[in-house]
Amino acid sequence: MSGRGRYTWADGKIYDGEWYGNSMHGQGRFDWPDGKMYLGRFEHDKKHGYGEFTYPSGQVYKGHFEYGKRHGRGDVYDPNTLMWADTIWKDGDKV
Repeated sequence: MSGRGRYTWADGKIYDGEWYGNSMHGQGRFDWPDGKMYLGRFEHDKKHGYGEFTYPSGQVYKGHFEYGKRHGRGDVYDPNTLMWADTIWKDGDKV
């Protein structure tokens, strides 16, 4: 599949966005049945580039991803403190 489209997996996950060669590639939105949601760039089925990831708890990460992991500068919102924190990530780990 190439172009724009929507796919729903049997387990309830949904992707709506750009496809290239049967891979999520470009701008899109991915929803999980448990309430997680990612809106941003994909490259070869992985979060890659700028995106926003929202958790069921209300925590939000707005920043960069590299091959599916948080990488580079990003902001994290904590709904318990109602504050944003500027963070740096490398390969999914906070540095």
